[in-house]
Amino acid sequence: MTQRQLSKAVLSSIFRALIFKVFLRSSSSQGQQNLCACSPSRFIWRLDFTLSCPPSKISQGSNTGISDSVCLIFMEDPTASTDYTPVRVTGIQVFELNQNLEAVKTRFRSNLNLVNRDTFQFTSGIEESPNDIPGGLQMRIRAENAGGDVIINDWIVAYTNSCSVEPFQSNGLDSLGYARFVSSHITHLNNL
Repeated sequence: MTQRQLSKAVLSSIFRALIFKVFLRSSSSQGQQNLCACSPSRFIWRLDFTLSCPPSKISQGSNTGISDSVCLIFMEDPTASTDYTPVRVTGIQVFELNQNLEAVKTRFRSNLNLVNRDTFQFTSGIEESPNDIPGGLQMRIRAENAGGDVIINDWIVAYTNSCSVEPFQSNGLDSLGYARFVSSHITHLNNL
């Protein structure tokens, strides 16, 4: 197995472990509380190349909008340089996840040339399918450093689906890797 294949296998294992952990938690608590979507129907993010992870810079836990998160930054080629500071983003993939943390809406943008402080947005499928309450969000940012080495920023969050708190705060402080949360339009839905 090559170093690159090993890196991808490790990341895949981490994401599967998070999904399993969140699935166990949500399946044991869904009967105890009313499941709600206090999830943004439109997310706006700003690139901030001064940020890093882990850890994620978001509030998480039972009294917040996010139960768990994983955030990683790594070089696509593990033998490349150790310069993890991007100069541009070339691609963004966003996956909206259902309650089982399976992708239900995806958005792929490639051939980008976004620089520090540029913004981008993702529109949720919740307005089109209000009965499909999102359970989380996953993002992959593909960037390049000054030497042209490819840097990958992967993160995933699982929502608490609390009816009283939003997953991300529009205070300019919430961030995961190179993505700083700016604002959103919130749609509140109850799963009756």
